[in-house]
Amino acid sequence: MIRRPASLIRVSLSSALLIICAHNLYAQNIDSLFQVFVNLHENQVSVKRTETIQSVGTHVKCGFGITAQIQGHFNSFSENQKNILTKILSRAETLDTSRVSPSGVFRIHFDTTGTNAPTYFQEPALTQKQIIDKSIDSLAAVLDSAYNFEVNILGYNPPPPDNGEGGDDLYDVYVVDIGPGLYGQVNPVVGYVPTYMTIHNSFEGFYSSGINGATVTAAHELHHSIQLANYGWHDDSETYFYEMTSTAMEEFVFDEINEYYRDMADYFQRPHFSLVGNNIRGYQDAVFFIYLHERFLQDENDQFKGYDIIKKAWENFAVSGNAINAIAESMSSYVTSLKYELANFGIWCYFTGSRSVPGKYFEEAAYYPQITPFASYEFNTSMKKYSINTRPISNNYLIFELTDQGFHDTLTTIITNCDIEGTDNPYLASTTIGYTLTTDSDNGSHHIVNNYYSEIETDVDDYITESNIFNNEIVSGQTFERETLDFAYPQPFVYSRNNELFIPVEPGTLEIADLNIYTAGMNLIYSGKAEIIAGEKIVVKWNVHDNKGDKLPTGIYIYAVKSGDKLTKGKFVIYND
Repeated sequence: MIRRPASLIRVSLSSALLIICAHNLYAQNIDSLFQVFVNLHENQVSVKRTETIQSVGTHVKCGFGITAQIQGHFNSFSENQKNILTKILSRAETLDTSRVSPSGVFRIHFDTTGTNAPTYFQEPALTQKQIIDKSIDSLAAVLDSAYNFEVNILGYNPPPPDNGEGGDDLYDVYVVDIGPGLYGQVNPVVGYVPTYMTIHNSFEGFYSSGINGATVTAAHELHHSIQLANYGWHDDSETYFYEMTSTAMEEFVFDEINEYYRDMADYFQRPHFSLVGNNIRGYQDAVFFIYLHERFLQDENDQFKGYDIIKKAWENFAVSGNAINAIAESMSSYVTSLKYELANFGIWCYFTGSRSVPGKYFEEAAYYPQITPFASYEFNTSMKKYSINTRPISNNYLIFELTDQGFHDTLTTIITNCDIEGTDNPYLASTTIGYTLTTDSDNGSHHIVNNYYSEIETDVDDYITESNIFNNEIVSGQTFERETLDFAYPQPFVYSRNNELFIPVEPGTLEIADLNIYTAGMNLIYSGKAEIIAGEKIVVKWNVHDNKGDKLPTGIYIYAVKSGDKLTKGKFVIYND
């Protein structure tokens, strides 16, 4: 149940937090911004390098956001800085040759010798000319593929002709040795001028190296060009929307590469941070758009609905200039809501890594990191109150270890804050809510599972919702009748049909049991620890391999499971067909 306290509490974080943004650029920030930008393009200019400052993040792979800030505040730089920035921001017109992509859409400019020569392949059997030819042909192919998907399939309008810049009206792509870590960028960002793309010439040592790096960059930067041409540039605070969309496009267009794995770790470590206003970066938030596509593909067998919601959001954004409102309005157009989707997204993000469920949630969930909870608590009483600070447009994971009833259960509560009105300043404002977990039902309280209930106190109840996961099962008011078995299942165990054997165990206060497996002749073949699963059936699970990792032959086996001072014994059969 959600209740309103006497007043809403807004908590202001320290004003000392340094954020380079359009609304707060002091002289020292201008110098820092200049140096960060130069560091990212160090191979294009001769300027002494310094370490990048933390306020723009530890990983900037796309020059889009920082380029927008440079261009938006260009007149604030010194004359010497302006000269250096102009060189970086200008077209690489000295490259010695170019080639048109098979579709006739792109003109790719490159050098055939020197440090800028494209080398996406490291194959000793090829000559330098063959490496360059193969690199450019491959880049042309992936650019055409990205264009076909984003323009012809998804229906975005293409970037406009550039009035003869670069030699003709084709879209210009410049392949150069940008610098360490920067995949590519689109210029210009600020002001309506037809854009062009700069892309790294080798990607040597990058997370996605060689042609893989070029492939995801093609999808990413092309969509930036589409965004600017069709929807314009609005404000630094909306950069995250541009980046999360372009990063999602990497996965949508080239599903097999998975560059976004690198980026999403930041989200899974800090899901309680707002999805809104991540300034220079927004790559990690792309997983939310990936969720939208896969959610509607699974639930409604509609492979385009998620894509269409994103596209509609861009159309709304062109009018309002407010990304989160544009996304919310788009979802309403498709008979859903941001509040529901954000909460459901929170559930999907729980079932990753070792908790992934084949055929459900994210298709690649097994390769995703696991969520880092906002807080973990031990609950061993009848009622306890907690104070939780939540940011707007965030999910907050609370882990409760339940030991009050003789079992060791785990309750994961996800508090979703969909306070759109609070997104005007997501870094400086959070909402404090009161969360009560209790074993006593109250009139109107929220029934979680068995005899556990909750209440939420907040002044923004329209924006707050709660989801619960009990022992890795989604729950909403169920009552589990725990069953202690006297047999292992499935029986007989057949490797071709089964992956795990579930073995009964006596419940206790411990969450780990000692598991021993013997042959019928009482030869010990497996000994180890096993987690007690206390759902509707109280069991431990075993992958049915001995201590050497080998499968077992057909036969009768004996198990012995010890939980505290309680011992459970029995037999099971393995049959190899």
